[in-house]
Amino acid sequence: MTKISRLSSSSISIQADAKAIKEFSIPSEILMENAGSACADFAASMTSVGDTVLIMAGVGSNGGDGMVMARHLDRLGRKVFLFIAGDEKKIKGASLTNLLILKSMKIPCVEMSSVSDEFIKDRISESSLVVDALLGTGASGDLRGQVLRAVQAIDGFSPVLSVDGPTGVDMDDGTVSGKAVSSDLTVTMVSKKVGHEVYPGKRHSGRVEVVHIGIASDRITDCAKDEMILVDEGYVRRAYPHTNYDSHKYSRGCVLLVAGSDRYPGAAALSSMGALRAGAGVCVLAAPDSVRPYVQHIPEVIFESLNSKKEIPKILSRWGGSCSVVVLGPGLGRSALSRDIFTEFWSSSLPSVVVDGDGLFFLPEADISSAKEVLITPHEGEAARLMGWPRERVSKQRLLVAGSLAGRYGTCLLKGPGSLICSRHARGVISSGNSTLSVAGSGDVLAGAIGALWSRGCLAFDAAALGGWIHGKSGELLSSRSTDGALASEIANKIPDVLGGLF
Repeated sequence: MTKISRLSSSSISIQADAKAIKEFSIPSEILMENAGSACADFAASMTSVGDTVLIMAGVGSNGGDGMVMARHLDRLGRKVFLFIAGDEKKIKGASLTNLLILKSMKIPCVEMSSVSDEFIKDRISESSLVVDALLGTGASGDLRGQVLRAVQAIDGFSPVLSVDGPTGVDMDDGTVSGKAVSSDLTVTMVSKKVGHEVYPGKRHSGRVEVVHIGIASDRITDCAKDEMILVDEGYVRRAYPHTNYDSHKYSRGCVLLVAGSDRYPGAAALSSMGALRAGAGVCVLAAPDSVRPYVQHIPEVIFESLNSKKEIPKILSRWGGSCSVVVLGPGLGRSALSRDIFTEFWSSSLPSVVVDGDGLFFLPEADISSAKEVLITPHEGEAARLMGWPRERVSKQRLLVAGSLAGRYGTCLLKGPGSLICSRHARGVISSGNSTLSVAGSGDVLAGAIGALWSRGCLAFDAAALGGWIHGKSGELLSSRSTDGALASEIANKIPDVLGGLF
């Protein structure tokens, strides 16, 4: 069975080092040697013999990794210059051992505090690569002193290789409180960290490569609650609800979409396409008669007229026993009738509801004390309204927001770059997707797809994870032609190609 990819917190990384030392008697010098040597190999692959590599080293173990790199890069024919961003007297243990080795080798190791900004800039301009070995994964908060000075000095330079994580990025949640290094490559030890995949940290991390420290990662890492799932192809293969040979249309999932309005009729069509392309056996659309012409090209959709709240009991009577999931809100509008429709379907006996689009506008008015399972799919603007925050704050603290909304409602898929899924029991980040998805109607397709997958028997978390990854992969397939000019309907129509490539 495919193994689930997990992202570690900084505490798990620290525990892994401690376990390697305590339980397997591996000296810290050997762990540092393995880490620094592996990082040096990547640095060598980014440069040529005779090139100058500038290493910005902190006074902790991350700086020690950089010092090991310096020795191995010298062995590989690179000219090395090392800046110490802090008080050299604070360097201890394995890091101090490696610093003394460098000094005995006459490799330049200079305290930044002893030189001018111009001197530092000159060394950077002479370099083919800058290595960020300033702070380890446990660091957080605003940068200060010589570390901040180092980050400011290399701002705008490329290429940059970061050891373990870009300095200034909180590896536990991907937040960036102030200045941060923007890396072309991050080489991390044992496992990927949360901050490597969660925006805005992902934007700073560049390509991420994982290396060992001389022992199998499984031996020194324990599954823990603060780990995060990376929703990748392996996860989707494992969690997707396969269609059995003896399946029929109702066993493949029956989803009820309450979507579309006079102003946004296309949303109903797009969410219907998303549901059907994602595998729903039955797709019922409840919408005003003005929407009907927009879904006539999708004959598989069962259309139910919804022109007033009086028609809702009939729709529920007809489909409440068959449809296990209702998708409530894509293009619903914000009229008085829209509010009545939302309220009636929310308070119905339907057990599972995906709230999207305009449904999220009415959600704060809803009674959330019922036993109903709820999955919400906000983008950052909608999440900001639910949180009562400025949108800019949501962009900076995406994981905190997704977790907070999940705690309030049940399961949250926070859309955007590196879409996040949080429930009260799990956290995940979508590994697929690109800017092709940033078109009108793309979210309607996603909402329909999630509703379909949930109706096929998935857990809410898995439905959001599967839908998000498949939707993202569809955008990637479209971008082989162009990231511009793609239509939301084309994203929906690529879903079977994505599924066909998986199974």
